[in-house]
Amino acid sequence: MWIVTKMILYSYRGLSLRIAFVIMGLIFLAGGASAVIYTVCSGGCNFTRIQDAIYYANTTDGDTILVYNDTIENVNVNKSLTLRGIYNGHRPPAVVAQKNGSSITLSADGITIDGFIIINSGVNEEGDDSGGVYITSNNNSILNNSIGFSVNGNIYSNINGIYISSSYNNTIINNSINNNQFGIYIKYSSQNLIANNTFTYDGIFVNNAYQNIVTGNTVNGKPLLYYENDSDKEIKNAGQVILVNDTNFTLENLDLSDTTIGAELWNTSLSTVANNSFSDNYCGIFLSNYSSLNNITNNTFTNDGMFVYSSYQNNVTNNTVNGKPLVYLENLENVSYLEAANAGQVILVNDINITLENLNLSNTFVGVELWGTSQSTVANNSLNSNKRGIYLNNLSNNDIIQGNTASNNADGMFFDSFATSFSTFNNIISNNTACNNSNGVYLQNSNNNIVTNNIRHNPKI
Repeated sequence: MWIVTKMILYSYRGLSLRIAFVIMGLIFLAGGASAVIYTVCSGGCNFTRIQDAIYYANTTDGDTILVYNDTIENVNVNKSLTLRGIYNGHRPPAVVAQKNGSSITLSADGITIDGFIIINSGVNEEGDDSGGVYITSNNNSILNNSIGFSVNGNIYSNINGIYISSSYNNTIINNSINNNQFGIYIKYSSQNLIANNTFTYDGIFVNNAYQNIVTGNTVNGKPLLYYENDSDKEIKNAGQVILVNDTNFTLENLDLSDTTIGAELWNTSLSTVANNSFSDNYCGIFLSNYSSLNNITNNTFTNDGMFVYSSYQNNVTNNTVNGKPLVYLENLENVSYLEAANAGQVILVNDINITLENLNLSNTFVGVELWGTSQSTVANNSLNSNKRGIYLNNLSNNDIIQGNTASNNADGMFFDSFATSFSTFNNIISNNTACNNSNGVYLQNSNNNIVTNNIRHNPKI
């Protein structure tokens, strides 16, 4: 069996034993007396839809479903099956999500998805729990698929190419992952192997995920570098960099562009990110989960920017966003920033009584971020074509957000916290105009805020 040969040849730091175990399990299932092969195509097969083949009463764990042509459906695999796309001489068959949700959901353990084009899942921004392949179970294999693709100038993609949620011991190998917002989104998951995948115009995002092995992948033809529980390294060439629980790394003189997150630092400290060029990423630099004492300096951001989430005591200086200064203020009081032409992005961390007025903030990740900031005023600013125009989080309170214009953002104004005990509260959101955003004013885990006299023309409030 070709897949067996491919996987046996792959070895990395002793991982061949683990991969061989997965293969032996597949052989055992395929060789059992009860294993049956079913076919799916438009005519002359057992079924015309994948879901019908899965739900068929006689389909049991260990069976294989061969798919010969495209299908438009949201597939839920709730048995331990192998789904294999059969190449038709031109391309593999496509599984196209119908309306919202995931193209393929894995809700049973021990599933193999091999040889498909997988597209059209998800409708929302970050946090949407769907994917081209949405994995909520364990011990699955995702092999040799094209997840998102481009043909004749048309892009067919997903919000999340592969979404791994609270899931363990999955093997994701030899996939082509293209043009998705998040190529692979890993959330609350561990002990997964992600190897030899090719990312184009996307990448990997890590959210509370540890002890995963990520190796041999590329982003836009350059290495995707993932380090966990490591220290004292200098990175000189990369298409994307992800640091998890690391110390004393140096990222310098890199060109990180057209990926999900150029450089993600998760619980990483005493590291330097300097003299790099970030452009056209979903987000340029993401500092998260108590990343501290890092030096972020002399970087150039174009059409992206920086985001700080639960991270403190970082030195962020001399960076630019779209040719204007990235203004980063931490633990300051009583500062007014009123110069309309002199900021490309503003990030406030644990500040008091800051005034931001008459700024034009566009084409960045977040125009204005207030993290744990109170008694501050954001007024009469123009926020256009950002992922989020204004963002408040983590006990930001008694702030005044008024007279701003937010247009063509994913979220015009976003108020949130990672837990109800850290909610944003007692803020006044008044006399703002929010137009043509996916969400005009979005409040979550927020209490006792006054929202009044705002003009909203958006799909959602």
